[in-house]
Amino acid sequence: MVTGAKHVKNCGSSQICIQELTSENYITVTQQTGKMVVVLHYSHNCAACSSVGHVFMTVAHMVRHIPNITFARINAPINTLPWHLYFETLPTIIVHPHYRKSESRVFDLSHPLTPANLMSFLVANLDPTHRLALALSACQDDCREQVVQAATVITTRLHHEITTTTGRFQKILDRLVKMTEEDKMLTDSTHWEVHYHLLIHTKFRLAKEIKKQRSRLHHLGQIQKVLSEPPEKKGLPNPSELLKSLRYILQRSSNSKGKPVDPSAYHDEL
Repeated sequence: MVTGAKHVKNCGSSQICIQELTSENYITVTQQTGKMVVVLHYSHNCAACSSVGHVFMTVAHMVRHIPNITFARINAPINTLPWHLYFETLPTIIVHPHYRKSESRVFDLSHPLTPANLMSFLVANLDPTHRLALALSACQDDCREQVVQAATVITTRLHHEITTTTGRFQKILDRLVKMTEEDKMLTDSTHWEVHYHLLIHTKFRLAKEIKKQRSRLHHLGQIQKVLSEPPEKKGLPNPSELLKSLRYILQRSSNSKGKPVDPSAYHDEL
């Protein structure tokens, strides 16, 4: 096993950093759960690798505000990696996603390696919350205005739906209160039990629907809060805080309480 130089220069927090990897730390860095790592496999003897550097740096600059995304590179000829990470063609760019590391993907070199193509490839491999945070961070004035207007319309509709669902829920509760033992004695027992269980089932279904609607309302409120004020406004959540908020809302709306939450399972909800 061959490994390259170990002297790696640390990057400042305000810098766009391309981390240099070796065969010793490649697996440790790329397999961190919750972190996406984009790796450029290059060689000093590769002429095309030099021209790819600015493309790689441009995309790193475009997503600099999105947390948990690391850009790195490795000098392939002087660092021996496991067989499945050996590439005959250089340069090669591979994305190790946030959670499903077994689904790491390689950029298709049949397409031109341009900032737009590399950015599309990166976005396609982002998990839903990071993709939404990236979209919000890139939203300009016209985009912000349209999203805020759409969110306002949907918020009004959700308030109406919550009011309607809550009214139905209250009627179910009132009917359950009236179903006393005396009612049971006056009516057919089988019919009473079927009716009772149907009301209980409807009660839980409506409660679940109200909870889901409120989660969506909270979600829309976060988006409106972020987009209704100028980006330079103090106190406005940055993309990292927004990402934590979105993930928290999605976790709270999950039915699997106490179970590990897989953010990739929320694609349809987003």
